[in-house]
Amino acid sequence: MNEARLKELLSEVRSDISGLQRNLEELRQVETYLISKLNRYAGLLGVDESSPPRPAANLPSRMTQSQAAERVLKEAKKPMDTQEIVRIMIERRYYPDKGDRKQMVNSVFSAMRRSPDRFTKVGKGLWSLVEREDEK
Repeated sequence: MNEARLKELLSEVRSDISGLQRNLEELRQVETYLISKLNRYAGLLGVDESSPPRPAANLPSRMTQSQAAERVLKEAKKPMDTQEIVRIMIERRYYPDKGDRKQMVNSVFSAMRRSPDRFTKVGKGLWSLVEREDEK
């Protein structure tokens, strides 16, 4: 297989993955809506809602912090600071909010620092994606 065909296949796979990630995000939004609706109805019926339903076990696990940060930077198409990356990761539900934002910002910073093949620091707290040969 020649190099051009390999690059074409790689591009197709990346496109497919991107589409699947969008579909998964839509499913997570529907899941959140349905859980909130279920909880609201449970409250109206006087049912104990102290333990809300858990997400479906057969859904794929969420992204890692570095995958989520990469997706945020890809969508933004500009350098961003770590705090903004974390805020968007949580807003878009790419990664769960565990409460301690400062710790999460530090953790995401470390994850990006450990992946110099994907992230590059372009200023104080500012990160950008490394440009790959196949994306030029």
